[in-house]
Amino acid sequence: METLTTFILPLLIAIITTLLYETKRTKPCPKAPSIPDPIPFISNTYLSLTNLPAFQAKVSFFQRTSSNVLTYRLGPKNVYIVQGADNVSPLMRVTNDTGSCDGSRKAMQLANALTFQKDVENPHHDWLDLSNCTIYMLKTCFPSQVRHSSEAFIVGILAPLGFDSSDIKKFARDTSSRLKKGSAWSDTPSHERVWYGLHKVYEEWMTRKKFSYSMAGKYLDDFESRLENKFPVGEYVEGNVFQFLKDEMGAASLVAMCGPRLLNMNGGRKFVDLAWEYDAIAFYILTGAPRWWDRKPFEVSDKFLEAVGRWVEDGWKKFDWDTEADWEEKFGSRFSREMIKWFLHDAKMSMKSARGWMGFVIFALISNTVPITTWALYEIIRDPVLLGEVREEVLTVFEGRTLNTANLLGLPLRIRQGFILGDTIFPKGYLVQAMVTAAHRDEKTWSAEGHPAGKFWAQRHVKSVIKGAPGEGERLIPEFDVAGKRGSFMSFGGGSGMCPGRFIAKQEILMALATMIARFDVEFVEWTTLDGGKASDRAARDDPRYDGTIVVPPDREVK
Repeated sequence: METLTTFILPLLIAIITTLLYETKRTKPCPKAPSIPDPIPFISNTYLSLTNLPAFQAKVSFFQRTSSNVLTYRLGPKNVYIVQGADNVSPLMRVTNDTGSCDGSRKAMQLANALTFQKDVENPHHDWLDLSNCTIYMLKTCFPSQVRHSSEAFIVGILAPLGFDSSDIKKFARDTSSRLKKGSAWSDTPSHERVWYGLHKVYEEWMTRKKFSYSMAGKYLDDFESRLENKFPVGEYVEGNVFQFLKDEMGAASLVAMCGPRLLNMNGGRKFVDLAWEYDAIAFYILTGAPRWWDRKPFEVSDKFLEAVGRWVEDGWKKFDWDTEADWEEKFGSRFSREMIKWFLHDAKMSMKSARGWMGFVIFALISNTVPITTWALYEIIRDPVLLGEVREEVLTVFEGRTLNTANLLGLPLRIRQGFILGDTIFPKGYLVQAMVTAAHRDEKTWSAEGHPAGKFWAQRHVKSVIKGAPGEGERLIPEFDVAGKRGSFMSFGGGSGMCPGRFIAKQEILMALATMIARFDVEFVEWTTLDGGKASDRAARDDPRYDGTIVVPPDREVK
């Protein structure tokens, strides 16, 4: 009872106080229908935090029956939820930061206009920390308060990543954007532009083809070596697909990005397992949940970040300032090395902050590519016809037993002020969410006769194109096609916040699929529970424990 009182009283105080203040400042736009909230300010907030699948289902229902643009209250704040290609496209569009607040430029898109930040002076306070009753506040178009939406998200997760408060302030106070020129209205000195510095590391050392290909090459070498050691040629082996990919693909990804020392000095396989333990609790941690609510996830987080910290600190002591190698043993990829150098040397941040960011990089590295590869293999393996078609195509990029990476990648996969979107007015300072899950399963956009959007269909994104001169080897070639689906297909986000690791992610996924399909005769045996212990009476579905993450893994194994 005492614990309940400790929880409820701060919640009621926070809601009542902010309600009285906020209702004077902002009102929901009358042109956007509101999602019903049985207990105003509480029901939708509680549902979105404790049962995201149910909240998404509620949103989808009202968007089907009411409007593609809805509004609701997240605690004290007004939030818009946007769906539909015509509405989502502006959110994902790359912007041109001109320094104007007059709304005359189309480049001033909503995605860069609506922002929030934590209390700069108390960055460890977060809106779910009810003992402090600190509420997220949305900022409007004033020079000292501008914060891009993706940057606001990053500021919000730095404390859960273990950043020092002084380093969080560096990010929170930089209003200059991640663009080279910087925002015209920002007064941030050039030497304090941490957003641009961080963005430059990603742009220079991860998105450039030379370095992403180097990392992908290391990944492929390590993954193939693990396959050969795990599965002797000519022998039949029964195993679990998801667990195998978590173990071997996950380890190969870590070695390619961070080098073998990360694993070797942290127990090898034990660190891979620890990384997946962190993956299971990361969403809970990064949303800003208080430690007292449930200590176990924080114990996993502490253990994971300490392991990453040992690797960062040991490598930094032996840092080679002279090497220009694309990959080396201590830090692995050039990206990893340059990121650590930027944090500890260029930006003069702490070891705790550097380890926190590299922990986030590692989490992002494996938490999306492995589940995507798993889902793809599930669908390919269980359909012998599809397996044959994919194998035939994949074999065209092998030269003997060597995978030609370039050929593989060339296969069919070829506010600051108020804003008006359609007939909806978005006032200053409102938060906007694009429902990616709903967009990717929208029946109007993706369904075909006999193939509903919610079920896998291998031909959904493929069209046949005639290649070759008439009468001279003319043939039909399948090509990847999402023409006309802008705003409905958001695999890596969009705009200036688009995933910087999209190139290496795509390469790792395709390499894993191509290697396994080309080198193994694979047969689907049965669906099992995730631990592989019992047969399952149904196929895999999204694991509800991961709702809200980028890629939701399956809740079943394939044997």
